[in-house]
Amino acid sequence: MPLTHHQASWWRLAGEYAGPVHYPGQLVQPEDLESYPEAVREKIQDNNGVYNREKLESLLGEPLEKRKETGLSLYCGEWGCLSTVPQEDRLQWYRDVRSIFESRDIPWTTWDYKGGFGIIENGEINEALVEVLLNE
Repeated sequence: MPLTHHQASWWRLAGEYAGPVHYPGQLVQPEDLESYPEAVREKIQDNNGVYNREKLESLLGEPLEKRKETGLSLYCGEWGCLSTVPQEDRLQWYRDVRSIFESRDIPWTTWDYKGGFGIIENGEINEALVEVLLNE
């Protein structure tokens, strides 16, 4: 959440954090939180951590086990990262998540076409994001 929903107005308290975020690695550095109110710091710290492709893939353990157990398919219909995240960090996160889904045979679609999570930003196509999503 501190990465994918960085500065989201609807994410109570944590949306107030406007400092830097990073991926892969420690999402938010402790020193970047120092000037924020305690409630904001706590909300970010509760959701902070070191994230990379391996960590993200480990989060799929339970759904993958349930698929194996039941024989049902998995589908991810909502995933994305707000454009408030630095472009290179955002693109790497998208690369990792897309490659995880594809390596685990999980069909997917991202959040919106035009909006904070979209491929259209301020009326312009984010060509780099399109390339990542299409694996080009």
